[in-house]
Amino acid sequence: MMQRYVVRAGAALIGGWLLAAPAAQAQTGGVGIGTSTVEPSAALEVKSASKGLLPPRMDEAARNLIGNPAPGLTIFNTTSGVLNVWNGTSWQAYLAESIPAGLYPPNTYAPVAFAYTGAPQTYTVPAGVTQLRVDMAGAGGIVNGPFYRGGNGGRLQAQLTVTPGEVLTIYVGGMATGYDSGSAGYNGAANGGGGATDIRRGGGALAGRVLVAGGGGGGGQNSAGGCGGGTQACSGASSGSGIGGSAGGGAGGGQTGPAAGGSSSINQPGQPGGLGVGGAGNTGGGGGGGGYYGGGGGGYDGIAGAGGGGGSSFALAGSTTAVVHSPGTQVGNGYVRLGPLLPAPVLDGSNIVNLRGLGDHTATQNLDLATYQLVGNGGSQGLRISSTGNVGIGSSAPTARLEVDGFTRLGANAPAIKTLELAGTLPGGQGQAFVAHGLDENKILSVTAIATAGANYIPPGYTLNSGVLYGVYINNDNVVLQTGNSISSGTAYGKPVRILIIYRD
Repeated sequence: MMQRYVVRAGAALIGGWLLAAPAAQAQTGGVGIGTSTVEPSAALEVKSASKGLLPPRMDEAARNLIGNPAPGLTIFNTTSGVLNVWNGTSWQAYLAESIPAGLYPPNTYAPVAFAYTGAPQTYTVPAGVTQLRVDMAGAGGIVNGPFYRGGNGGRLQAQLTVTPGEVLTIYVGGMATGYDSGSAGYNGAANGGGGATDIRRGGGALAGRVLVAGGGGGGGQNSAGGCGGGTQACSGASSGSGIGGSAGGGAGGGQTGPAAGGSSSINQPGQPGGLGVGGAGNTGGGGGGGGYYGGGGGGYDGIAGAGGGGGSSFALAGSTTAVVHSPGTQVGNGYVRLGPLLPAPVLDGSNIVNLRGLGDHTATQNLDLATYQLVGNGGSQGLRISSTGNVGIGSSAPTARLEVDGFTRLGANAPAIKTLELAGTLPGGQGQAFVAHGLDENKILSVTAIATAGANYIPPGYTLNSGVLYGVYINNDNVVLQTGNSISSGTAYGKPVRILIIYRD
């Protein structure tokens, strides 16, 4: 069914490739081009060391003319230079490889898996990464007799704080290949026990461990080994009745001290576990699993041996978060899986399809400023801040710190007012001079003036100095400037005057 679906749904895309590439071969459940072995999970696999996959290329205008695009439809946008995918409602762009320095170089941040090798391995933290998602497990213990298996290893999940560029050392625990005097599991296990899996900072020293997943205890001759993992691992099972009684299973590793070895009625106990190592089991007894603290070895009762304890898991406080312990889940060798947790990227508008610049369109709602709102009424000019910091209301080019093109009301019951500045000259002798104001005189609220006389600026009606008296008032369409005789006004004759009128809406 999968093969028929792939051939029909992909015919338009792959038909030309199959005709042009004799090496293309149909496989059960998939199609291969340049390969005779298609990955089982792939419907189509293209393999080449010198060529790439070329999707349809078109500019943005042509892309937007595609009728009823299907979700998943992919093209190369020649306008923006990135791949575009239709998600069912809009075109979405894949980020280009020209990512700003210090962000995400391509092919660097994929999850990495480490399997058992029997030797330390290393991982270098990519640039820009400060958190790793970790999933790891210790190895299970081996069977030490025909009836009972060793304990399963523990699983540990956590987030680890890291420094970009630092090198972590990885120890993946191995399952033992023998029991009793046979080989122990790699990384801290005793005979028959499973090795711990750990991550170390600053090299390979045991003191550098930041995360540990405990291994399972080795099985005794007739007794199961304890499960590894958790902050307190499981103890091994005791033996049946032997000479003088049964033998005790080794204790599971914990967080603060060695795990006790299993007891023995004939003085043949198991050895205690220690920091990072499991204790050896006595004759027929399973060894302790490796861990933060290894499990104790199983004792011997003269006929059969008891199971070894599992090793404990550990997460260094201050360097780890979201820690989850799952004891006794892993059979066989351990593993480590690391996945970088990337910070939110700095968005680059050049990689966003259909992006409209701010300011080139009309807002569809008011700007909410907490208690207050900035509300527009559709006028041609609203609130403007110039490049010099001047603020204009109704003005396209404010020339003062605050410029209002219109009437101003200072208070709910105050009139809406404007001001008007005029220039005039006092009469050259006793008499009147007229300055047209162009306003409705019924709306004028006040008029005042100031005359320039040498270094002095004289308001109307000033009498403390002789010879500078003049008056100002409104008469119909004019501002009237009036002087008296030479004694009272002689010094003010012919002087320039600045006039200020305040009028209401």
